[in-house]
Amino acid sequence: MSNIHFVFWHWFAFAAVLGTLEILAPGIFFLWLALASFVTGVIVLVVPEISAALQITLFSILSLIMVYAAWKFLKKNPIASDQPLLNQRAAQFVGKVYALEDAIVNGTGRVRIGDSTWKVEGPDMAAGGSVRVTGFDGPVLTVEKVSDGNAAAPHGHGPTGSPTGSHDPRIDPIKDTLQDPLNNGPTGN
Repeated sequence: MSNIHFVFWHWFAFAAVLGTLEILAPGIFFLWLALASFVTGVIVLVVPEISAALQITLFSILSLIMVYAAWKFLKKNPIASDQPLLNQRAAQFVGKVYALEDAIVNGTGRVRIGDSTWKVEGPDMAAGGSVRVTGFDGPVLTVEKVSDGNAAAPHGHGPTGSPTGSHDPRIDPIKDTLQDPLNNGPTGN
């Protein structure tokens, strides 16, 4: 290893490569390695006679220190998200009220949420009844019957069954789809 010689700009270039990797594969890991490489480059700029073996050792130690320090810091101060349930679709539905699409028979039925149907488990009841999502187990939602006295309208629907805030005559409240104004059929046909 005696014939290998690194100069400061090698470390700066390596920092740029690691920074680019951080941009392409975000995860806040390569950022700390890039910073360690940059600091190593600054040290080599100030003290250019450092051997290649010592430079690599210095980079390794700085990398370990920076990754560990970042891990400890982020563990105590997690990054706040404006959408913490973004990748947890079922968790987004907990507490909301929906109308049953298929009756709950023998403890299982289906609700329509947006353009999807979800399997639900709860007490037996007829289709069209209102249920509140109380939990989930994987892709299966756990629901409870909503009594008529304290029932809010199913999520996304007003008291008339039409989408909240929309009185557009092209929207079919039964199918909840946008109608094509030229041929009065669903769009996309």
